[in-house]
Formats: sequence, structure tokens, C-alpha cells
Amino acid sequence: MILTIPLEKNPKIRPHSVWNLKHFNLNVVQRGKHWAPFQEAKKTWEQFVRSEATNAKIPLLNCPFIEVTCYFPTATTQDPDNILVMKPIMDGLVTAGVLTDDTRHDYTTKPIGIEIDRDNPRVEIVINGEE
Repeated sequence: MILTIPLEKNPKIRPHSVWNLKHFNLNVVQRGKHWAPFQEAKKTWEQFVRSEATNAKIPLLNCPFIEVTCYFPTATTQDPDNILVMKPIMDGLVTAGVLTDDTRHDYTTKPIGIEIDRDNPRVEIVINGEE
């Protein structure tokens, strides 16, 4: 099962949009930026993931493998260790009933993938598991 979260094609146009990954960059969050944009973006992403997982009728899965890939619109250097997007994704999957909890015992994953797609920037969540 693949869930897709669209991103802004040009983050400079709407830098405060909740779909801009800059709100989930550890370097930005720790630079003393106000926490409100991060919280708004986290809540919106969590609700979107919950909605998409519910609409896709993904059942409760037993320790699925979850792979997240961020497709950025530009080739600027990205550090996957600084992208904090996993938390709202996992919280959304829990509230959708796909995971019982978001502890290390409830799913497996690998580091976030980073790719470039100028025409269709997005975050893809691939979920593989058994009921």
C-alpha cells in the first residue's frame, strides 16, 4: 500500500504552508523558530495520513515494514537525519487503526529516502505487512 502526501512545488511561494517540509527540518526547529508552525504542520500531516489510510481501508497490521521517501522539488542538499516527518506519519497511522502504537515493537522501518522530482514533489509512505 502506498500513501502519498503532496508537497509545494515551489516552497518560496508559500513558505508557511503546512505542506512545506521546512517545518520538519531539525536545523530550523532548533534555530529558535517559534513552535507554532511545526505544531500546525504536524497536526495537518497527521490528519491527512489518517484520512488517506482510512480511505484506503488499510487494516490493522502486525508489525509492518514502513518505508518513507521524500521527493524534493530541487536538488539542494538534504540531510535525512534532520527531517522530522516520521512522527506525524506514525501518529496518523495509529489514529487510523493501521498500527496499535508507534513504538519500536509495532513496526520496522529504514532511514528516510531522499529523491528529486521537480514535477511532483511529495512524500511517499509504503506500508507492507500482514493483518
